[in-house]
Amino acid sequence: MIAGGATDGDSHRARKAHSRQLEVYGVTGGSQSTEPIIGFGPQDLEGVETPHDDALVIKATIANYEISRVFVDTDSSVNIIFMSAFKQMQIDMDDLEPMTTSLYGFTGNEVRPLGQIRLAISLGEEPARRTRYCFFTIVDASSSYNVILGRPTLGAFSAVVSTYHQKIKFPVGDLVAAELPFDLKQELAECLCRNQDVFAWDPANLKGVSPDVAMHRLNLLPGARPIK
Repeated sequence: MIAGGATDGDSHRARKAHSRQLEVYGVTGGSQSTEPIIGFGPQDLEGVETPHDDALVIKATIANYEISRVFVDTDSSVNIIFMSAFKQMQIDMDDLEPMTTSLYGFTGNEVRPLGQIRLAISLGEEPARRTRYCFFTIVDASSSYNVILGRPTLGAFSAVVSTYHQKIKFPVGDLVAAELPFDLKQELAECLCRNQDVFAWDPANLKGVSPDVAMHRLNLLPGARPIK
């Protein structure tokens, strides 16, 4: 279990505010969920050797990199990317946001993170695949895993974990642009604005495109007679 981090805020003031929000929510209650009921049955044990006490280790796509040895830890308050794996992802260290809150749980001692970064993570295989943006804390420590997925990611996916069945289940629906999460819509809008110069807004913009970039060709038999 990894404790600490910026899950409840990266300052004493932010953690106090988060605590007050939890107290109010506990009194007033929350809205009813419309997500499907998720359960596990005997069919989910297919291919799993029992009895076992194995940890749940999966593969995940993070920032367009397929990463193995991803440990799913429902007790961890943060998502962790270990420095050895982070270096292979070729992400600039300057992109990290500073963190002031320490982590505990690796060896029982305090561990100072190098920073945190918000990255896209995809779980599952098409058509049952879902992508969310989550914060990851970068830690320079030795580990047999590349990544630890904690409660923040599991909550973002509304995921249910069964180590006994060696599976993660989460709802997957057919999303349309009215239904995309706000942060994902904002990310898409910013991407379009940053790259608006690549779109052809008028047919006149298509003149002079080099064949090295794009070329339309019809594969016809050389002796074929043209027919309208």
